Amino acid sequence: MTTLSPHGYYAGDRLQATAVFVLFALVAFPAIFLDARFTEAYDETRYHLPAITHFAQSLPYPDLHNYSSATTPLYHLIFALLLKIGFGLTALRLINFAISTATVAAVFIYLRRAANPSSLSLANAGTLAFAASIYVVGPAVRLTTDNLALGCAVGVLYLVESERRSVFGLEVILATAAVLTRQLYLWLVPLLVFYSLTNPRWGRMSKIEGVAASIIPFLAVTPLFFLWGGFANARFAPTHELRGNIIDGRALVMAICMLAAYSIALAPAMLQLLSSVSRLRRTLMAGLFLAATAILPVFGARAGSYQIPMEGGWIRALAEHTPAIAGIWALFWILFPIGIVTVVALGLYAANSRGEIWILTAFGFWLILNVMQTRAMAKYYEPFEILVVARFAVRARAASWYALGVWTLAFGFIVVDIFRFWFGSGWASPGFAPVG
Repeated sequence: MTTLSPHGYYAGDRLQATAVFVLFALVAFPAIFLDARFTEAYDETRYHLPAITHFAQSLPYPDLHNYSSATTPLYHLIFALLLKIGFGLTALRLINFAISTATVAAVFIYLRRAANPSSLSLANAGTLAFAASIYVVGPAVRLTTDNLALGCAVGVLYLVESERRSVFGLEVILATAAVLTRQLYLWLVPLLVFYSLTNPRWGRMSKIEGVAASIIPFLAVTPLFFLWGGFANARFAPTHELRGNIIDGRALVMAICMLAAYSIALAPAMLQLLSSVSRLRRTLMAGLFLAATAILPVFGARAGSYQIPMEGGWIRALAEHTPAIAGIWALFWILFPIGIVTVVALGLYAANSRGEIWILTAFGFWLILNVMQTRAMAKYYEPFEILVVARFAVRARAASWYALGVWTLAFGFIVVDIFRFWFGSGWASPGFAPVG
């Protein structure tokens, strides 16, 4: 039987909360100093460190037209300045690790503030699953842009849900920093616009001012788009920008399948949360499942269509061990309809819950931006989707065992992390095949 402490937390909660950060540090910190081969180590050497060095050599007039990263340059400019004033590679990695730890802390605070008092363990487990993802640990131990942008986005979501006008300026600053770090975070702009237009506490003038402020992140990055003549600089535009299509269907399928996978890990809480769905809506969900199954082939997510080695991550690696049915991996036939039903069911739940509408809206805008590119890279999806599913799940009145599956998943991630980031084991880095 769980008991409450004098401060209102369940007994053992403080230990769990401490364990989240201790385990993250124990896994990630040693990898900063090790020399294993994994994706982010390759990216640091091939893309990010050369960009940082390039900018450091050209400061105070950095060449923003053509540099060795497909992302917007804020992260590289910050680290270029640090390199310029004398910080070495190890020091830069330590600063990068501190940024990543702050991102984990932001997720921890975000989930726990939203959590039902009975779901604090679920919030802790969700944070650890997020922190132990290979796509969070990797950018924490090598110089890459992912965690800075993601941390800023989580900060925006936290502040949006607070609905305090006094912090809206900070939301805009964080969104601008995220967009200038990774242009894919432009999804924060329509989120802030929507927030401004629908905030019942704001009058007409406040809403106009809010919309005007919300587009600042877009205005900040627009000069770069004009300079590049596209969404990425000239060196990377051919491989990252879509030609002739609005979305990449393969990317959409991968993102939906990944959402389904983490919804299954949180199934007890998710099912309890959605138990209020009416019988009629349950019938609708069954029909939607069949419809999603029927339309899956139109998205082009056929076996063999994910050609870049790191596309799809571990879901692709698992799918490759399932038979292809009508040219599509069996795992996709299972996960895609589950994912579609999950999205709609969460939408029905959010419609009755003012708080959850913001994370659902954020997911919608996030999904649109992330499928408007040519690469279905798992690192673009996994951390944010863990956050989204966990944010909904912690609203449930969770029994003590609800978090067991998430803790198990998190500790499984940790095992993979050790083999991937300490030893560079091939099985822990699905699809990793660097060249050069």
